[in-house]
Amino acid sequence: MSALPRYLQENSSATWSSEEIVLPTPTPAQTLLFSVEAQNVEQWETLEARVFSFRSLGNDWDGEGALAPKPEVVNTAIDFVRLLKRNEQFYQFAPTQLSIDPTGAIIFEWRVGSVYADAEISGPRTVEWMISTVGLKTRHEIQNL
Repeated sequence: MSALPRYLQENSSATWSSEEIVLPTPTPAQTLLFSVEAQNVEQWETLEARVFSFRSLGNDWDGEGALAPKPEVVNTAIDFVRLLKRNEQFYQFAPTQLSIDPTGAIIFEWRVGSVYADAEISGPRTVEWMISTVGLKTRHEIQNL
């Protein structure tokens, strides 16, 4: 899995913890944590359903000649979402945006503090990452699923 969660943790103003504290009686903070957890579940389910819906797009889906995403691209994007959902660190960082470009590539975007990242899927079993932080060199990497 990509180093994005660690990178986001190290390069954003927010602080993150992967430790879970279990108390016998839920405090208001724990209640909020459960609320955030429910929100994360909903975000990931909505994201997966939206990616799945891309299977129904045809060519010229935008009215300007855009290509439909190929089935293997949509399948890779669905597998990618499922991998991120299962990853404890990524789970707390649902993408902030999902889009399709005119070539049929599926793009996931994250914006956390001064960090911007995108993961582009334009072919089967491959994700192209770009991670950019204000004041630092932009990183690019290719990941095979």
